[in-house]
Amino acid sequence: RFVLLQDNVPLGVISMNLAERALILGKGINFIRLCLGEGRWELDLASLCSNQQETNKKASLGYRYDPATASSTGSINCHPGKTVRDERSNYANVLDMTISRMAEQVNSHILKSLRDKHHLQTHLWALKQFLLLGRGDFVSALLDGLHRELDPRSDDARRVGLGEM
Repeated sequence: RFVLLQDNVPLGVISMNLAERALILGKGINFIRLCLGEGRWELDLASLCSNQQETNKKASLGYRYDPATASSTGSINCHPGKTVRDERSNYANVLDMTISRMAEQVNSHILKSLRDKHHLQTHLWALKQFLLLGRGDFVSALLDGLHRELDPRSDDARRVGLGEM
């Protein structure tokens, strides 16, 4: 349903790896909202900021367009002593950290919901009991059925054996 179109990824701005991680993050959010039935769930953006970045939340949450720092051509105005490449690298690192923190939050919410609300451990245990021979009942029934099918009478076996010679 969701696909990453390589032609639409601005490779000069973000890497394909980062775009793929963002796609997976979006799939996780979609899973929470649709499959887990939590349509109003949102990321807790305040918890994404570390204590050091608390004073500058806007800068720590990825790309933010600020007309004061962008030139009329749309390029980045650099701080003194920094090149455009340094600024883009810094923005990419901030975006990378932001996506990593968001992914931690989304993944932990999915696991917590599956464990607590949907009782994943109980369902897995039941599957183990049934399919992985947890109680041995399945094996007993299987062997009894196979014994009836594979244990022919001796005279039938001889007739088949003689007819084939």
